Amino acid sequence: MDNQLKYRIIRNEEVIVEDLKVHSLKKFKKDVTKVEKGMECGIAFEDIKVTLEEGDVLECYVEKAAEPPKFNLKPGLRTSY
Repeated sequence: MDNQLKYRIIRNEEVIVEDLKVHSLKKFKKDVTKVEKGMECGIAFEDIKVTLEEGDVLECYVEKAAEPPKFNLKPGLRTSY
């Protein structure tokens, strides 16, 4: 878990909320920025309007901007369409 990532909650294989940002992440009552796999932690989200239920899946993700297409044009080469 990482407090810089975004999160979504999946219930019964359906996304019920996404774009969640971490308000606080704690491990053994200490504020942390990351928690390793397999470790227990407490997490609070900003502006969450749903209640977590047993069986919910918490999924983290990173949004990346799509890169514009690259063109390999040589100087002086004219192309007509």
